[in-house]
Amino acid sequence: MNEFVELMTTRRSIRKFQPKMITNAELDQVLYAGLFAASGMGRQPCYFIAVRDPETRHLLSSMNARILGQPSIDPFYGAPVVVVVFADTTSPTYLYDGSLAIGNMMNAAHAVGLGSCWIHRAKEEFETQTGKMLLQEWGLPETVEGIGHLILGYPAEDEHPEAAPRKEDHVVFLMEKKQFPALVDVLTEDSVVFHGTATDKVSAIREAGQIVVDLKCAGDEYIDSMLKREADFSTYLGNGVSVAHGTVWGRKRIRKTGVGLVRFPEGVDFDGEKATLVFAVAGVGDDHMDLVQQISAAALNDSVVQALNEAEDYDAVKAALKNLRLYK
Repeated sequence: MNEFVELMTTRRSIRKFQPKMITNAELDQVLYAGLFAASGMGRQPCYFIAVRDPETRHLLSSMNARILGQPSIDPFYGAPVVVVVFADTTSPTYLYDGSLAIGNMMNAAHAVGLGSCWIHRAKEEFETQTGKMLLQEWGLPETVEGIGHLILGYPAEDEHPEAAPRKEDHVVFLMEKKQFPALVDVLTEDSVVFHGTATDKVSAIREAGQIVVDLKCAGDEYIDSMLKREADFSTYLGNGVSVAHGTVWGRKRIRKTGVGLVRFPEGVDFDGEKATLVFAVAGVGDDHMDLVQQISAAALNDSVVQALNEAEDYDAVKAALKNLRLYK
């Protein structure tokens, strides 16, 4: 394994420290790593207050403990050094930049033999009157916000926490796309209705869903699955387009790939939005989400939506969709 990757994967949050003070050289290296953390457009909005003074450390610990609701504890776990990280809120990425700086410093601390842990509640701490006085005393701008505390010290000799098991299915690989069917090829003449009769969202989804059922793509239960998805999460995409499709359970019952399209010239209410084009998707395997993505791309294309709304026959629908294919 690469040494740097191994360093990052062996870092642990330390909550038990030796009382011995860390060296200036070690602290400098940690702070230096924080200064070189990436920031949005290189704005560098972060400020670090490195607290080695026991009196100031005790004050911050007391403030933090009161916010935590446990005034008798030390939220800094006895660590001799506390680095308070602030970021200027005038930068749109300040919260992410400050968080990344803390991450950089945690890895750097591990690299030089120190233990570290991120302690929260810095925002609330420095919104208090005492916190505001400290900001003024330290010469920080009024626009900063506390991001977090990084506690530093030498780990106690018996402090060797094991990493929690990594959660499964938290990495999804989107590999090179296989050849998926184009929407224009799946949408047949029999699957387009130019004058829908539904007057409400549920009826519109049923009307579009009936097309894929009639095409033998799925059974009647698939329409129920489409309505279940709609109840959980709106399938309205914007620009007058909705893409009704089934839940994961419903997709398992799809027999073949098909798409239905119903046009409602007067529009159907989708939770306050007017949908004039209601698609129903039933795709086998990966076809399903690929077709949903193609319809989503169509919804973002004003000229495609306009052409579909104005199409008088199937050939006009095909012409509107012919250049929409995402993958070649």
